[in-house]
Amino acid sequence: MVSNFSSAISSLSASILFTWTSPTIPILISNEFPNINIDLASYLTVIPPIVTILVSPFCSILTENYGRKYPLLAIGVCHICSWICIMLGEDIYIFYLSRIFFGIADAAMFGVLPVYIAEVTTPKVRGTWGNAMGFGIFLGQLIMNTIGYYFDMKIAAYILVTIPISFLALFLTMPETPYFYLMKGKKEQAEKSLKQLRRSDNVSEELNRISDDVQKLISAKTSFKDCFSNKTNRKAVLLVTLTRGIQQMSGISAFAVYTQLIFQEGMPEMDRGISSIIYTASLTIFAFFGSIICDKLGRKKSMVISSTGCALCLTAESVYFYLKQETSLNLTNISWFPIAGMILYVIVFCLGMGLTPMLLLSEMFSTSIRGKATGILTIIYCIYITITTKVFQLLTTNCGLFASFGMFAIFSYLSIILSYLYVPETKGKTLEEIQEILSGVKNVNKPV
Repeated sequence: MVSNFSSAISSLSASILFTWTSPTIPILISNEFPNINIDLASYLTVIPPIVTILVSPFCSILTENYGRKYPLLAIGVCHICSWICIMLGEDIYIFYLSRIFFGIADAAMFGVLPVYIAEVTTPKVRGTWGNAMGFGIFLGQLIMNTIGYYFDMKIAAYILVTIPISFLALFLTMPETPYFYLMKGKKEQAEKSLKQLRRSDNVSEELNRISDDVQKLISAKTSFKDCFSNKTNRKAVLLVTLTRGIQQMSGISAFAVYTQLIFQEGMPEMDRGISSIIYTASLTIFAFFGSIICDKLGRKKSMVISSTGCALCLTAESVYFYLKQETSLNLTNISWFPIAGMILYVIVFCLGMGLTPMLLLSEMFSTSIRGKATGILTIIYCIYITITTKVFQLLTTNCGLFASFGMFAIFSYLSIILSYLYVPETKGKTLEEIQEILSGVKNVNKPV
């Protein structure tokens, strides 16, 4: 439990830095920084995923050869360096350097953390703790928008650097995963790790089961090409790519990095800081309850329901912004609509789209290929983020908010169909049973 809690702190720390642009970009493009415009500032959202793409292959190699723990510790170090750059920053290039450090950390966050959670939790609680990572991401958005609104940029950096420092102090006491030790033939260390994780000396049965599974899974050598040449692995890669794409094309990352700019443009009548706090507070609250509901509904049903709700909310938002920006209609009486619509959006988003893709990432792959697969999927995920955040900025700048929301609505309608047809049900199943489903031994869903 402690190991999962400490790893969830790393996702919290990452989310805070990811959302740093939300309260910061409106400041950077104001008169306070006359040499920075929206185009220059927009690269603060693009640099981290590009860096993550470049670093991810190396991260996968480190994970396979040196374990899961040390790359996770590197997250804390890079986050601290990122905050130090913000403390010292006076021009855009120092802020770019801060985002580079953050991008390096994200390679480990997305590539290693799901692996760690999958390997230290039992099937019974894997869904709950996998969702804890998602909850940490949403909580980080609330913390950043709140502190970024009430405190100066540099003072906020001094406050928030304490989170990665706390993560380092706590995670240093955590063990490496028993799966990794067994992969390296270190059974005594694996037993010690499992005893610490389960807080029990009676782990022989579970250790033998894990040992048997690991021996079967690593009997054949694996490489990156096995992610595509092997039918089971290929299905897993396609499924996670699909669900990650559904998640990102609903607009969630673009909304996170441009939260305050959206409310500044779409609701000038209301303070952008207060609006963003209300929005991210709603996201955090419903992410907590959504993780419970999502795990009870199952993966497929939660994705279908969530996609339907998001599509309807985004359509309504697009229509509102079109009427406000492109017509002469007086919408003063419903000026509250954008914040109400966004709150409804986060409610339905948290029922499935917000949490299920991250959970599937930790469930889909066998131990022997998991590190390599997560490296590939991290690159794909970062491509999604790069595209959605930049396209959002370009569409909003050149056409208006209605165009951006309309695009995300179209993709959400598409995700209803894709989720129904292809998302598998993995609730309550062991990692080995999931592998059997993907290989066709247990044909419980239509294959990809």
